[in-house]
Amino acid sequence: MEVTMERIHEDLDIIRAVLLRTSIQQTPTEESGKHAEPTHDAVVDSNPLRQDSCGAGHASYPDGRSMDDGRASSSNNDTMMEVRRLRQQVEVLSGAQLSKSKLEVQLASCEAALRQSVQAHSALSRKEQEQQKQLMKATSALQESQSELFLWRERHQRLQREAHLFQQELDGLATQCGQLQTTVAQLTQSVHQVGSENSGLRQSLQIKKEECEALHNVQEELTNSIAREKALSQEIHALRESNAESKGYFEAAAAEISARREYWAAVQEQHEAIVRALRVTQESVREWEARFATECIGAPTELFSAGIEGRVGVIEVDAMGMVDSSINSDLSGVNTNDERESKEDGISRNGGGASGEDVVDSLEAKIVDLALHLQAQQVAAETAKDCQSTLAAATVHDSRELLEARHALATRRAEWENLTDANVRLQAALVARENYVEALQEFAMSLLDELTELSLYLFKVETHMATAVVKGTGRQRATGVDVVRQQRWHVGT
Repeated sequence: MEVTMERIHEDLDIIRAVLLRTSIQQTPTEESGKHAEPTHDAVVDSNPLRQDSCGAGHASYPDGRSMDDGRASSSNNDTMMEVRRLRQQVEVLSGAQLSKSKLEVQLASCEAALRQSVQAHSALSRKEQEQQKQLMKATSALQESQSELFLWRERHQRLQREAHLFQQELDGLATQCGQLQTTVAQLTQSVHQVGSENSGLRQSLQIKKEECEALHNVQEELTNSIAREKALSQEIHALRESNAESKGYFEAAAAEISARREYWAAVQEQHEAIVRALRVTQESVREWEARFATECIGAPTELFSAGIEGRVGVIEVDAMGMVDSSINSDLSGVNTNDERESKEDGISRNGGGASGEDVVDSLEAKIVDLALHLQAQQVAAETAKDCQSTLAAATVHDSRELLEARHALATRRAEWENLTDANVRLQAALVARENYVEALQEFAMSLLDELTELSLYLFKVETHMATAVVKGTGRQRATGVDVVRQQRWHVGT
């Protein structure tokens, strides 16, 4: 293209030089024609284009006009010959002018075409440069794509091998899944069977639970009865201790009562002896009174009677003193010597103020109190014995019921333990089977998830490879490679 443009420029330069020569040659002939005949003016006027060109030549060459004027003045004789010659030249020049105008038009068209061609050439050169740059980029991208294609081919082959291995694994997993499905179906059947058995066992277990609750209630009653028995045994032990204490107290009271009875018998004997002695003394006193009454008269008789009464009082006091002394001597066998001395001192101080009847009444009151207390203690002992007998009967009844409940529990314990062991074994087997089925289901689901992930990964790899090969742009290839790497990293993780 550059060579053709250079040739066109050379041709244009040649044409311009020829036109310049013709214009230079035409200027003197045109000036001579202006001073010639009117016919020449008519001819010139008939060709305005040539006149314009001549005018242009005159305007461009003023020195030539002066030279023509000199020649016209010197050669007026040869005008006719020259007019003819000039006419011929004018005709030639008119033809040359026409050709010039044509050439100018062609030149203008050529220049316009040249400008367009130059612009097109510059645009084409820019495009060519851009295309060269794009070609260089395309070649580098092509080399990169070829290297990446080589890598992708290797990866594709490796992925095909991996896909083949995955397909083999998937076939194996499919067979395993079929086997697992059959085993799962069998396990579901066994689970249904075990569920029916478990429902029956649950019903039996519910019955056994009710029986166990009844036994538990019996056991609670037994524990309550044992607690009551312990409480009653403690109460009985306390009652026994209190009975032993009361028995010791009763024995001491009985010994004291027997001692007091003996003392009372001795006191009664002494009292009877004293009463007999008192009667004897009273009879003797009456005899002496009768004797003195017969012998004494008047005041002396009164004095004698007063003296006799005083003597009788003294005798009675002496008798009561004897009785008191005998009582105090008997009480000294029961009480201490200090009490006996204090009582004797009190009697000696009172001067016989207390009588033997008061002492006897007090002793009788004490004996009555002791007898009443003894009767109350006997009644309490009898009530305690009755309570003890009732408690013993209740404890015997509770112990009998406890023994019966223990016997029933012991007879049913083996059956209950066997049922509980069988139920525990069945529940353990059911739980193990359920866990095994759940593990198989989870394993199958994980295999299916891995299969779907691998299939999606292969599909994405194939799509990215196809887009990278078809489009071929570096950006798209880079994004495709990044996406594939991310997918591979995701799958690897």
